Amino acid sequence: MNNKLAINSTLVFEETYQIKGKRLPRLRKNEVEITLNIPTFDKNELPVAFIVKGLGINRPKTNFYLYNDKLYTLVLYKDRVCNTEGKYPVSKFIEEIKREANDDGWCISPYYDTLPVKDESVIRTKEKREKYIRERFETDYIIIDNGLYKVTGEPTYHISTFGMGGNHGGTGMFVDCEYNSNRPKRLYFNALQRKECLAAAKKIAKGRKDTDSVKGMGKYCNIQVLIPEAVKL
Repeated sequence: MNNKLAINSTLVFEETYQIKGKRLPRLRKNEVEITLNIPTFDKNELPVAFIVKGLGINRPKTNFYLYNDKLYTLVLYKDRVCNTEGKYPVSKFIEEIKREANDDGWCISPYYDTLPVKDESVIRTKEKREKYIRERFETDYIIIDNGLYKVTGEPTYHISTFGMGGNHGGTGMFVDCEYNSNRPKRLYFNALQRKECLAAAKKIAKGRKDTDSVKGMGKYCNIQVLIPEAVKL
């Protein structure tokens, strides 16, 4: 059953107010209580769309859960803090939300109550601040079995080359969830195109005379597709 984890926090924002006898408004800080609702699930409530092998050194095997037509992967402690292990605690996530919502760094001005506000578009209003907080945390995260999961891109295969060829550097086949505009589109292949990617990678490696790269090509990465309809690219 889809429940919600309610997280209450103090939201700091800016607002204008009028001083009697002054034409332009002044600026001041204010705060309000808000509640964010993070969807929570048991492990078996959501389908796994992909199981990915080789998604970086910290993720030898990764489940991609499907919820509301979006993909989610587990947030590791290493994603947030260096030299840590295991899952990123939900308690730390709650602290993160409260810190961002109550961050005076957003709303520190030496000019409160003094200088007039000539351009109200730069004011960090309640609406702007709440929209930012909700889009950053409420929209992008879910909780599964007390593990924090963040929305991610669709896993794809891609080919990368290194060095000048002739086994100086090499050619590799990898899995990624983000599109790099510096890499040509022809070097990307969707999750159902493993064979095509492997053949293209070997062809490129041979063309560059990266003979050492050919033998183990594709050995350390794989995308197991459990829900073909989740492949959109």
